[in-house]
Amino acid sequence: MYYKNNIITEFPRANVFIVTKNNILQTPAKNILLGITRKQVLNLAKGLIEVEEKDITLDDLFSADEVFLTSTTKKIMPVVKIDNKKIGNGRPGKIAKRLYADFLLLEH
Repeated sequence: MYYKNNIITEFPRANVFIVTKNNILQTPAKNILLGITRKQVLNLAKGLIEVEEKDITLDDLFSADEVFLTSTTKKIMPVVKIDNKKIGNGRPGKIAKRLYADFLLLEH
């Protein structure tokens, strides 16, 4: 995971998203690669959940209900643990699963 001054940017070759306790999907807005999969996920999410592009801190990450990565090869990959700290309930979240299902429909 790449971060500087407590602000997360991305994972190696993957964009990062979190779902907050207030049910808001957040992803970094700057100092990132503007991936095609990221763009598709943002478009899919707009009808499903409130979306914000903003700085995400390490505290935001570890207190999130869900964390997932997006990339061309990974598509949408839930993250359930970081540095031995459980994210949310330690299982893939409902938003990540729904976005993944919707994303797969775009491929057909």
